Amino acid sequence: MIPIAAIEEATAAFTAVAVAQSYDSEELAWLERTLTGVMRRLMDTENLDMPLLQLPLAQMRLAQSLYRENEMPGEPNLGETMGKLSERLNVRQNALTQAADRLVNHGLAERLSDPSDRRIVRLRLTTKGHTWVRERRSRRRARYEHLWELLSTSERQEFLQAVRVLDAAGNRLSAQPARNTELKSESHFDPPTVEETLSRFTDGEATLIDRT
Repeated sequence: MIPIAAIEEATAAFTAVAVAQSYDSEELAWLERTLTGVMRRLMDTENLDMPLLQLPLAQMRLAQSLYRENEMPGEPNLGETMGKLSERLNVRQNALTQAADRLVNHGLAERLSDPSDRRIVRLRLTTKGHTWVRERRSRRRARYEHLWELLSTSERQEFLQAVRVLDAAGNRLSAQPARNTELKSESHFDPPTVEETLSRFTDGEATLIDRT
C-alpha cells in the first residue's frame, strides 16, 4: 500500500508543475501579444507612410544591407556580389535572388557586371533605393533620440539591460536549428548595438547613440 505521505507529496509536486506551466503559458501569451507591438512602436514600423516599410521583410533586409551610409554623390559603387550578400545575411542564395529580383522590378536596385570578371553579377541600390533607405534610417535615428530624451538616467540603464537580455535570447535562438524559416538570424561577430538587437526582432539594422 502506498503511504499517504508519498501520495500527498506527489500530488503537491504535480500541482506545482501544473501551476508553473499555467503561469508560463500566461506569460507566453502576454509576450506574444505585447513584444512585437512594443518593438514596432519603438522602431516606428507601424507608420506605413514610409515606402521602405511597405516592402516584405526579405526585400527590406536586402535593401538595408546594400546601403552605404557614407556614400558621396558621384562616388563609384560597384555593388555587392550575391555570394557576399548571402553570407552576410545568412540566407540561401536562391531565396536572396528572388528578393533581388523584386527590388530590381521596383526600381530600387540594379544588377551590373563585375568589371574584372563579367561572369560575376553584382547588385547595388539605385538612387531611388538609396533614398528610401536613407530616409528610413534618418527617421529611425530621430525616433531613438526622442526615446532617449524621454527616459531618465535609471530608465536608460534598465532599458539597456533589457535589450542585453533580448540579445542573449536572440543568440540562443540563432544557435538552434532553423525551423521552416526562409531567412535565418544574422550572426553577430562584433558586440551588437542596442538597435541592432531590437532589429533582430523586427525589420533591420541601424545604430543607436548612447547619450547617457
